[in-house]
Amino acid sequence: MGAVRYYTPHPIGPGHEVLRANRRRGGVVAAWTVIWYFAAVLCVISTKLILQVLPGLVWTLTFSQFMITLVCCRLQVLAGTIQTVSRQQKVLVAGEGLSVYMGLILTNAALGCTNANLVETIKALEPIPTVIFAVLVIGERTSAVECFALAIVVVGIMMMSYQESTLVLVGVASTLGANCMFALANNISKISFGRSDALDALNFWYRAVQVGAVLAAPAAFSELRIYGISQFFKAPSAPSMQWMLAMVLLNGCAFYTYNRATCEVLVHVTMTCHSVLNTLRRATMIIATALYFSSPVSVLNLFGAGVAALGFIVFWAQKQALSQKREHVPAPVLQALSDSSKW
Repeated sequence: MGAVRYYTPHPIGPGHEVLRANRRRGGVVAAWTVIWYFAAVLCVISTKLILQVLPGLVWTLTFSQFMITLVCCRLQVLAGTIQTVSRQQKVLVAGEGLSVYMGLILTNAALGCTNANLVETIKALEPIPTVIFAVLVIGERTSAVECFALAIVVVGIMMMSYQESTLVLVGVASTLGANCMFALANNISKISFGRSDALDALNFWYRAVQVGAVLAAPAAFSELRIYGISQFFKAPSAPSMQWMLAMVLLNGCAFYTYNRATCEVLVHVTMTCHSVLNTLRRATMIIATALYFSSPVSVLNLFGAGVAALGFIVFWAQKQALSQKREHVPAPVLQALSDSSKW
């Protein structure tokens, strides 16, 4: 009779723990990315519908987005933990709030005076300043293959969203300015989340929105006093006040959700990866708005979708090849932010 053999499980080493952690992080990123895309589609569609009825109240719409977001954040912060903000984090929060405020105002202004397809085409360039700021400010290393793949995705999205439209210089300038402001905001968030005194995504966004609401309030109240709202509902084809209030509430909740999801994704990925995900988000928005507003789709648009998909495949293959943790070189700006003696 042979000896009894007992099965001993293979011990789990550090490599297995790292693999499990990466899988968990990948699941979190995937979940927040889906929420991010869905909320962004709702926000863009509702914004376009509101501006069709209220084209002269851009500041008021921006203020309502900030206030509804502020209420949503406040309710969640009260249900969780209110974190203490250090002096260094207060500076980053102020910069985040100012950048988001300027980016949102410029985007809403562009949508109010320019063809939406042209705005989406120019907005596809946003990842370029985002990656440039990441290299200069954060010191993040980006390979040539990743930059090439990102460029392919950007070109594909621009082709996918292109439509024949009238060029409005103010709208183009506003959209380009919004790209730079949102790129700066994303990098400020990344710097904040990488510090030892970092706030979580909810607390950070909650305080940034407070800054944005304060900045938007004076212009919004002046705009309401000058134009009013009742004149926009005098036309027989105008929607009811109840419909507009419901749309504004939906718009604000969607704005809060997709920006909260953006912060959650930024916690786990590099700026280059976030830029690619952000560009693909724009592709999702283009498809959704084209279906909702029955926009014509050309052969160039379909070809652009294929180019963007190819760029994403190249980028993802490169990320898998460079799956090991990268070494970050502190940039001068990040070095100054890390040194509390310089504050």
